[in-house]
Amino acid sequence: MGALYAVSGLPLDRLTAAAERLEDGLRRQGFAAPLRLAGSAGIIGVCPPLAGGGGPLVYECASAPDGTEGGAIVAAGTLFYRGACGSAALPALLRDIAAGTVAEALLWGCFAVAALVRGRLVVFSDRTGTFHLYAADGGRLVSSSFLALAEGLPRRSVDVTAAWDYVFHGAPHGGITPLREISLLGPASRTTTDRDGRQFTESRPCPLPEPNGGETLEQSAERCLAILDDRFADIVRGFPDRADTALSGGYDSRLILALLRRHGSTPGLHVYGRADSDDVRVARAICAGEKLALDHTDKSALPLPEPAAQAEIVRRNLFAFDGYPCDGIFDSGADLATRSARCAGGRLALNGGGGEVFRNFFYLSDRALTADEMRRVFWRQYDPATAGASFDEAVYGRSFARRIADTFGTAPDQPLDRQRIEALYPYFRCRWWMGHNTSVNARLGHGLTPFADPEVVGAALASPRPHKNFGRLQAMIIRLADPALAAYGSAYGHAFDRRPPLARMVRESLTYVRPPWLRARGYGLRRRPQPLPALLAPGRVGAVFGSGLSYAGRLMRLEALHDAAQLNRALTLEALYRHLNADWA
Repeated sequence: MGALYAVSGLPLDRLTAAAERLEDGLRRQGFAAPLRLAGSAGIIGVCPPLAGGGGPLVYECASAPDGTEGGAIVAAGTLFYRGACGSAALPALLRDIAAGTVAEALLWGCFAVAALVRGRLVVFSDRTGTFHLYAADGGRLVSSSFLALAEGLPRRSVDVTAAWDYVFHGAPHGGITPLREISLLGPASRTTTDRDGRQFTESRPCPLPEPNGGETLEQSAERCLAILDDRFADIVRGFPDRADTALSGGYDSRLILALLRRHGSTPGLHVYGRADSDDVRVARAICAGEKLALDHTDKSALPLPEPAAQAEIVRRNLFAFDGYPCDGIFDSGADLATRSARCAGGRLALNGGGGEVFRNFFYLSDRALTADEMRRVFWRQYDPATAGASFDEAVYGRSFARRIADTFGTAPDQPLDRQRIEALYPYFRCRWWMGHNTSVNARLGHGLTPFADPEVVGAALASPRPHKNFGRLQAMIIRLADPALAAYGSAYGHAFDRRPPLARMVRESLTYVRPPWLRARGYGLRRRPQPLPALLAPGRVGAVFGSGLSYAGRLMRLEALHDAAQLNRALTLEALYRHLNADWA
């Protein structure tokens, strides 16, 4: 929860000025005044969350008896270490950072950490990257807020590749951002700066085990459940009956509820969607049968603001969501309101994102594919004809394939074995897309995507791949954790304690064998021009921007962009780049 920054490797006067610029940016976003700490290697600062519910996460220790420099540590997000949560976890973590003995398997959550210890400044986030840290000026400036970092730079120039990534896929992928001057720190690493400004990076690898080929379905489920039990025991200790989670018709939210109940906790439950949707229908049936309270919100039924009020909502969203959230900033105000409500009063907002690690997320058969073939399988959900005149589909495709390959240090044309393809879901898709969304939530308050934890991911990757087909592994975990919940129906047309019906197995099997080139054409075959929602009507857009869209109109052919989500993100970039007065590179 909250926000942090770290500055290092600069003369003292420039360090202080950089810290003040970052603090000013955070205050403009609505954060309380940051707590600033200084050491011989740099300055770190931390703010409490936007939605309240607790102070900043910070711990300081005095200098040692021999006169050596003491230490300080700050954290943003939701952090667990050695069974302790939040501020209670920081003393042991600082001690282990100083000694170089951090127990990575016992350090988890959605968090970022900055520590001043033994004349060094150490910065890192969780290993799967569910909390993003942005860096500029060669890593001398680090912040959990993209916008605060960008506002303090002397020059800001458009990164068109990242901009197209954002419009097409919901987030830039591979460590790039909408500005050329800002990058994302690698989550599977720890960066240390000494008092002389020298930097070095330590690798913190994520698990990539081979599947346990002889393991039965129930054995795999029991092994995964054991890891989940450890994590949810931490959650319930840290947030006793103070968790909030969605409940839908799918696997992930059902598993979260099952694990909380297994550990004696009853969460707040909510569901979004139309009253006749599968998600709402299933959630209501479960809550009625189990006598659980359910908060239902149909965002589509909420009244639209007057066009004149739209500009203020867009401005508020721009600051609250740190510039470019996955869904864009053009909405009725409901997104910020509902996200804030989930974590109000210090509650923990749990999200089932990452749960597909227990399933065959990409719907692929057991064969190797190159990074470019994987791009065509999943990251080709756009029409190149909607991009601006400077867009080159071949160049963009090669760039994206290279970033996929960089996940494992391979060449774009080198085949990825099936286990690495499986790992692209947590270590590429979740790292860059889901991590961006989770980082936005963490600004507001406590938030967590427990299924993206490295040890949980490792347990899932070690399960034989056939168990993941048709959701069988995750259904078995739910059945073992809470048989009563498994017995309810789902949006898949069957209860999770029943064998998947033949119709589902046939339908999904046809997807498994579909070649990448045909998968790439699927977006165009599925998408037909649809009327744009009222929120994106020209009158509302004009109320925000006036005439002319100098950034979005150059990046995209807006008259051809009929995908509402992509148009929303293109308009979000217009608002972001205008606010930053960004240059074209």
